[in-house]
Amino acid sequence: MFVLENVTHYYSQGSQHLPAVNNISLKINKGEWIAVIGANGSGKSTLARHLNGLLLPNTGCVTVNGLSTADESTLALIRRQVGCVLQNPDNQIVGNSVEEDIAFGPENAGIIPAEIRRRITASLELVGLSGSEKRDPYRLSGGQKQRVAIAGALAMEPQAIVLDEATSMLDPEGCKEVLAILQKLHQSGLTIIMITHNMAEVTLADRAVVLKKGELVADDTPKSIFAQGQLQEAWGLEIPIINQIGNLLAVGGLSKDLSSIMSLEEMVELLCRLN
Repeated sequence: MFVLENVTHYYSQGSQHLPAVNNISLKINKGEWIAVIGANGSGKSTLARHLNGLLLPNTGCVTVNGLSTADESTLALIRRQVGCVLQNPDNQIVGNSVEEDIAFGPENAGIIPAEIRRRITASLELVGLSGSEKRDPYRLSGGQKQRVAIAGALAMEPQAIVLDEATSMLDPEGCKEVLAILQKLHQSGLTIIMITHNMAEVTLADRAVVLKKGELVADDTPKSIFAQGQLQEAWGLEIPIINQIGNLLAVGGLSKDLSSIMSLEEMVELLCRLN
């Protein structure tokens, strides 16, 4: 669905060009869940903004379903196919009610009122907020606001959704709500690209893409990424606690399989088998 070929994007400081992403080539298939991870300043958000043409590469090219983001004639279509959810849900609210907020995108796309109404109802049902059409979005909890933001993206009926640190400002309950919605959407076939600092969220993804100083340094399954403890330290990532325990047990000679454990349930099951 997404093809990035030798993409470089730099920001200028005086006469200097500082690359935020540097010569990145990457393919994301339809229906995949991709986690984009890396330390602060690694280029994650810059990369995400290239996926629907919010930023254009200085060199290289980005295509979405064969359409180039550099082609202004197809940019509107690309942005209908790729929804975005940002870090702070308060920054995304544009309506005085939930239904107004969700209708904003479809109205600007020229969709007829009856179809907009259908999409509002359908998207709210998908995020578990049916019946909230008239509520004031500013009075919702953080998790509910982010679910409204997701509903707004879904109302455009995209093929993919990009989430840029979309759970970082939520409390644990709000984060749990949003992740549950994303799992359901992924099961329905939606392509998900999630930029995150939370390594526990990475375990939900099919692939983890690791950036360091603007360069792509790894692209593999989360299980393979988390098994590389020493490399993670070099990448500036925090290893999930369950993987730290598994790595220590594996180093201690208990079982090499423990280094690739992804959840507490898997850990308990394997330890019981070993006994």
